[in-house]
Amino acid sequence: MGLRLKLFSSITHCNRYPVCGIIFGFMISTVLYILVGEHDVLRIKTDKQPLYGRLSPVSTHKFKLMNNLDFGSSSVGKRLEERRKTLMSYCAGKEMIGKFTETEVKKNLLYDIKHKFIYCAVEKVGTRFWRRLFQIISGLSNASSPYELDNPLLPLPDLSRISFDYIHYVLKSSTNFIIVRDPYARLFSAYTNKLFEINPPYWKFMQPAIKMFRETPSKTSLECGHDITFPELVKYFIHTEKIGYNRDGHFKPITDHCRPCQIQYDIIAKLETLQVDTFYVLNNLNISHAELLMNTMKNLGHSSEFDSIKDTSSQLLYLIDSVPQCITRAEGLRRIWRSFQFRGFIGKDVKYPLTRNKESDIETWGIVQMLERAMRVSGERKLRLKNRQLVLEEAYSQVPLEDLLELSDIFKNDCGAFGYDCKPDYIFNKSEKPETNFLDIWSA
Repeated sequence: MGLRLKLFSSITHCNRYPVCGIIFGFMISTVLYILVGEHDVLRIKTDKQPLYGRLSPVSTHKFKLMNNLDFGSSSVGKRLEERRKTLMSYCAGKEMIGKFTETEVKKNLLYDIKHKFIYCAVEKVGTRFWRRLFQIISGLSNASSPYELDNPLLPLPDLSRISFDYIHYVLKSSTNFIIVRDPYARLFSAYTNKLFEINPPYWKFMQPAIKMFRETPSKTSLECGHDITFPELVKYFIHTEKIGYNRDGHFKPITDHCRPCQIQYDIIAKLETLQVDTFYVLNNLNISHAELLMNTMKNLGHSSEFDSIKDTSSQLLYLIDSVPQCITRAEGLRRIWRSFQFRGFIGKDVKYPLTRNKESDIETWGIVQMLERAMRVSGERKLRLKNRQLVLEEAYSQVPLEDLLELSDIFKNDCGAFGYDCKPDYIFNKSEKPETNFLDIWSA
């Protein structure tokens, strides 16, 4: 009772002096922190607050002990350790790299409080798969496989409502995970998915690229934005990076998403080795059903291909028919056929099977069957995947050298931080013509 009276007296007295009130409030917050522990503090701090602190550069402090995470002597462990060393070396002496806002970064950081695990989600770097997997890891879903989940875009717990002063603590006590990708491959992948495939809302968003960089655009092109070329996208991407406006998350560098020189990432996975890197993460998170998850994902590549076919086909006809003033069914279906060749699902020599009459009559299930049948007759997966490199060579051969040089400058942080070649020979030193003609849909 005496303590209550003293506290009440102190509060009443402090009301006369604003500074005293601030100090007293800080003392109460400290007591609450000690009494209720980290989980309740997280809950207390989930209301929107001003940003108080900023993340200090990785180069200014020693790396934490990674929650007993041991890379070990396996080839995977050695590779992950080398990636971490590459990032540390690049970040040494750098206070900050990339362009970003604190709000954007915090939204990208998905947090599994149970396993003290943070995943920085970046578009076009296996995010669709990993957002599904995150639902299972964090206990939001009881599924045994990511492909049992229909909605990878389900809102997930992130750090957006937590002030950066407390994020320091969360990051230091968690295993922090990021997936990266060759920036040139990522840019073309975003072009394929958002502009080459059937995506009317996104076409509208990219209309300025045609207006700015095409000498004599047609009225249809200006109204629809449906036929932007890869070189035009590159020019528009360079432009938005220079002015810092209308930047899109699917295109801007990974270092702008995840602050790799301020946030210490314990595990750096790469899309190029995603399956083995994912298994490593599952093995080290102490998840009760990790073995079951890994067994269901042993055929990760094939499962992802069939999942992509079903997902892409589900709304395809609706999207094509929603913009008849922009594209015909013939063009829309051929674009999808080519996109699956780009991605290495269908062999480069497999011919497009539909006649004009069949294009008019086909239904969704027919598209799924057509694509799955084409994939099965295309040979081994590792041979089909060579298409990805072939289409990259074709696409970048159309980009002027001055634009390629500006791209390499934009990509320099991603290349340096994650160990990619920013001037690969297949782009900068290739003299012969491309082997393929993938970008011409009518030759399919």
